[in-house]
Amino acid sequence: MQPLSEAQAKLSAAFVPSLRFKLLLFAFVLIIVPGVVFALMSIASARHALEQAVGRQLAEVAHDTATEVADVLSREQKNVAMWARQDLMREVLIGDIDKRISRLLVSLTENGSAYLDLVCIDVNGRAVAASAPKLVGLDYAGQAWSRAALAGQTFLAGPYRTPDGDRATLEIAAPIFDPERDDRVIGALLGYYDWARFTALAEGVQRNAQVLQLAVDVVLLGEDGSVLAEAPPAHDVRLLGENLRAAGWRAAQRPLQMRHAGFVREQHVATLVGF
Repeated sequence: MQPLSEAQAKLSAAFVPSLRFKLLLFAFVLIIVPGVVFALMSIASARHALEQAVGRQLAEVAHDTATEVADVLSREQKNVAMWARQDLMREVLIGDIDKRISRLLVSLTENGSAYLDLVCIDVNGRAVAASAPKLVGLDYAGQAWSRAALAGQTFLAGPYRTPDGDRATLEIAAPIFDPERDDRVIGALLGYYDWARFTALAEGVQRNAQVLQLAVDVVLLGEDGSVLAEAPPAHDVRLLGENLRAAGWRAAQRPLQMRHAGFVREQHVATLVGF
């Protein structure tokens, strides 16, 4: 981010406390979009200078946070794949009769783990081990994650609501390979990753923005532009469940493959949006 000129710095100091800001995290790994709702300014040049300064700040925050989100998801996919390659996972072939896999899965969900549950299935899609006994014996054969993992692929999707509706989770799955034949899949491991961890990340961005004197609202969007989660709104405007792409937000139309930080103005809501 380029440093502000003395004039721009004075402008920011004069106007920032009176502004209302909205920070939008275009989540699902790749894009995080912040925006700013500006108070009316009588001097167009002053408004433009401030928009440029704040837009660059928000774009930088967005880019850094997008990288953090991507790193978390990449790390967790690697974790599940690593657990699936543990030597004891071969016991999926004998139905985990000694409960060694189940004990491992229980330990991986304890002590503040981000995983609500872990499930191990055999090649037929039946759960032979799990962190929760109630999940053992269930049939997962028809689910997308089991089809992908049993085909030798890693899997990431969500968030989805748990059956009781109380929590939202990501599904992260990996194949279990035969230790004797690395090209043979003998089962799959699924982790239910707590979506609240990303809501907490959004809240952290919200708190950090206060350093810039920005009172922000933070929401996480899915690939289709729908708001999947949000931090407690700072300005009493709840967006949870709204589809910003359908509502005409320019930032929500942007391809998720965008890598370069920048910002655009949402004219219809007087909002500056960074990405």
